[in-house]
Amino acid sequence: MYSFVETVNKWYKLKGEPTGKYTRRLLPEGIKLDLFIANRDNWGLIFAIRTGNAKFSHEVLAIGWKKKGFESRNGILFKPDATKTFIREEKELFDLIGIPYVVPEMREIR
Repeated sequence: MYSFVETVNKWYKLKGEPTGKYTRRLLPEGIKLDLFIANRDNWGLIFAIRTGNAKFSHEVLAIGWKKKGFESRNGILFKPDATKTFIREEKELFDLIGIPYVVPEMREIR
């Protein structure tokens, strides 16, 4: 059985490493694959911002956490006093910014 890193490293590297936060690979079928690597403490944040379109992620999610006094650094939300806030499930982010949960397929702003 292959590990995650061994599996990803079988594909042609276009950018990044599977041991970091992001990598882009070219699959044998010619498809470009973007992989955003998360851990237990930031899975919900990474999943929430990487589903739906970029406009939703910025105008709803990022603006929402900024209004609540948070800053995103390396996939973790921080308060100005450097307190970390882990977002383990995406619903936690919606609760944190005070808006109803939006399912991934509805995260679109045109």
